[in-house]
Amino acid sequence: MTLSVEPIFKDSLFNSNNGVVQDCVIFKKSSELFFEIPKNRTLENSFFHFGLIFDSSHYLKNDNWEGIFKPIKALYRGIISPEEIVSIQLGKTSNNEYDEAEADKHDPYYWRITKAIEYKRPDWALYMFAGNVQGLFNGNRISEDRLLQYLRLFPEEFISIHKERLQYAFNYFDERGYLLALDKAPKLIKIGKGLYDEILAVGVN
Repeated sequence: MTLSVEPIFKDSLFNSNNGVVQDCVIFKKSSELFFEIPKNRTLENSFFHFGLIFDSSHYLKNDNWEGIFKPIKALYRGIISPEEIVSIQLGKTSNNEYDEAEADKHDPYYWRITKAIEYKRPDWALYMFAGNVQGLFNGNRISEDRLLQYLRLFPEEFISIHKERLQYAFNYFDERGYLLALDKAPKLIKIGKGLYDEILAVGVN
């Protein structure tokens, strides 16, 4: 399997996990508790959480969901523009240039991660993409193998510097009963049962 040219989502399965989990209260409370700890209130963690929220489509977007952004908004408001966030999410250059036709040929997460590295985007951008792929994994949108393939795209130096913090955030927000270990190579260790049985019935890519 090559991530670089394979679009990962089949149209018939794209929305297969939307709203499967009807109540986001555990996720909401765990998010609040995470950011109540002073050392966790960093720009990088806020964007990890932003990415996680963005791709946690397995939660029903009800009234409770609206409050899930509250812990992080103040951490980057006025520091990073919405335009810069969107530019990085799309894999644009630092000059906001974008080859949409070329991007459409590639796996979107492969494209975004590799372009962020190529264009020397700040660390918070890679945290955001780490959150994205965990959101996909939590919702059973991607397999263990694909998650690890994404994580292997991250530069060794970045992983070395941020290993403890990335492991901590991933393991804190895990919903599938895994621990992530970022040693010589990313590794997932199954330690228990996932939070939501209904997620395991969703088709995985």
